[in-house]
Amino acid sequence: MAAATEVGGCSCRGYGGGSEAPAAEPDVPTPLRVRDSDYHLSDEQRRTCIAVYFVDVLGAPETADWGGHDGTISIIQRKLAFPDGSRDIIKQILTDVVECHSKGVVYSAGRKNGSGGGSKLIILGSVEAQIVAGHCAARRQAGEEGSGGR
Repeated sequence: MAAATEVGGCSCRGYGGGSEAPAAEPDVPTPLRVRDSDYHLSDEQRRTCIAVYFVDVLGAPETADWGGHDGTISIIQRKLAFPDGSRDIIKQILTDVVECHSKGVVYSAGRKNGSGGGSKLIILGSVEAQIVAGHCAARRQAGEEGSGGR
């Protein structure tokens, strides 16, 4: 009789005592859920995954087929387990893939110049903080002069 056991956080099938031989089971890996795993993929790897799925699995559907519940973007979001709010990112990647194809160049999943990056920290009282404050003051003054002194 097969008994399910917990080994190192993994659910495994073990066989209890007795002379009963285990039935031959195919070596099929358990599906990996990204949210539950310790695996971390870079943003570039995720963009590549979207591009490959779009072209190789879905056959690069036309732009008109991207929207809606059963559209290309929704399919990719569901099948690749991307969270809600990922639609715009997926759409941009698909747009980039199609644009590269139309130009006859290979799509690169690398980060675009000027995109992304974390928020920048400026230390109060630093030269950078003074530059930003001066720029804001100049814009504020220009706005007041241009609006008739609001």
